[in-house]
Amino acid sequence: MEVPFAFVADSANYSQEGKINALGIFNQISAVKFPTVHPSMALVVRLEASPAEYGQTKHIEIRIMDADGKHLGSLDADLEIPPQEGGRRVTLDHILNLKMFQFPYPGSYSFTILISGEPKKEVTLDLMHVPDEGSGQDG
Repeated sequence: MEVPFAFVADSANYSQEGKINALGIFNQISAVKFPTVHPSMALVVRLEASPAEYGQTKHIEIRIMDADGKHLGSLDADLEIPPQEGGRRVTLDHILNLKMFQFPYPGSYSFTILISGEPKKEVTLDLMHVPDEGSGQDG
């Protein structure tokens, strides 16, 4: 199983036809103070499996880590690969909506996607400290 793409966006959903709609793809957040809370974002992940993997169960894990490799949390699930007609590759899209996500300090954070324990893709998100323009002080 592979992860052809993964990204973070302001929001994402599926169209009536099953297409992914993503709004505001980003890899950086600026904040005046830390810890900071990002009100809403979506992690979009596409998984692809070959016909040889039909019927297998894969353990999917998404680890959230800071720049020092500190584990901040994770999401995981077991996923059975469904067969496709004609021996086609299986494409499985997932949208994980993250609400009120707290980042403790500035720096690089990552969402690491592991399939059965093997890292397949990493999405990096940089948190930048910016001065508070309203107070004239560094916040």
